[in-house]
Amino acid sequence: MRLGALLMVSAAKSLVVLPRAEWAARAAAHRTRVADLLGGRPGDVAKTCAADPFLNFVFTYYKGDLGKPARLERLTAPAHVALEAGGDAEDGKLLWRRPDAAGGVRRFDPLGVSAPRLAALARGREVLSATSTKPPVWSCYGLHEWAMVYGGGGEPPPRHQALPLRLPQHRVDAVVDSNELRCTHFDAFRFYADGAKLCAKPRNRWQLSRDSQAAHEQPACLHAGMDLLRYALRLAPFLEPELLGDALAVAVDARKLDMRASPYDLRGAVATGDAAPVRVETAAGRRAYVAEQARLAEAAAPVRAALLDAYDAFFLERALRSGG
Repeated sequence: MRLGALLMVSAAKSLVVLPRAEWAARAAAHRTRVADLLGGRPGDVAKTCAADPFLNFVFTYYKGDLGKPARLERLTAPAHVALEAGGDAEDGKLLWRRPDAAGGVRRFDPLGVSAPRLAALARGREVLSATSTKPPVWSCYGLHEWAMVYGGGGEPPPRHQALPLRLPQHRVDAVVDSNELRCTHFDAFRFYADGAKLCAKPRNRWQLSRDSQAAHEQPACLHAGMDLLRYALRLAPFLEPELLGDALAVAVDARKLDMRASPYDLRGAVATGDAAPVRVETAAGRRAYVAEQARLAEAAAPVRAALLDAYDAFFLERALRSGG
């Protein structure tokens, strides 16, 4: 969106005050949607999902941006939106943290965001924007999970080492040896096996780093789709609650394919139907993986675009309110 259009939108939206009945209904709908996506209230799921490879990532990978699990189900609102206040105790159960209250309304203050968090938001926007401009890479086949257990793991140990492998270790190693690793996501690459026996990192086409993250992220990557939740949580509470729910939906869907394409045996860890492996060690499995990968990339694209708009609206509103 061009700057002039953003200025007009911000000016038009700066007077929005949502009646309490309206925002409370949206809060209830968001809470229901989150519970449906997770199979329960986030506070309850967080206590019981440590061994669930489909859901534990929400409360481990993104814990720093989420904080308390219950926040995931609470209402967020863009910086240009004020909420008609109700009872303090009742509002506190529905809203993300505690917005400022004055003149009968509540509003999340963009000027209250700390300098470190602003830097994190700027970096997140950079990665979201860069990802949206890259051509998709359809030939990774989810082999990052295989690379994490190559040769039996290494240091640090793989994230899901408690799960058994569905193939013998020598066959897992053979899959890695016989395929070029084409991972573009640093937060997957950094957990590649790096032990004395066998090291997977040199086998990756790109040697990734945190500093080069924006240069390599691309829209077909499952972890880039999962990270939409990270960037939504990082911007919270300055976004529509429906967008937070959209990011969660894409992330959970992407994680399921991520784990199903892994060398882990998921039986007993998740529901039987969801545990069916995508056998990327076979040609048919790789075709199935790419088809699912394309579906997820299509679902992630509008969420990524909406997040970029939300980031731009936040930074513009903050600049307008600060006078600079």
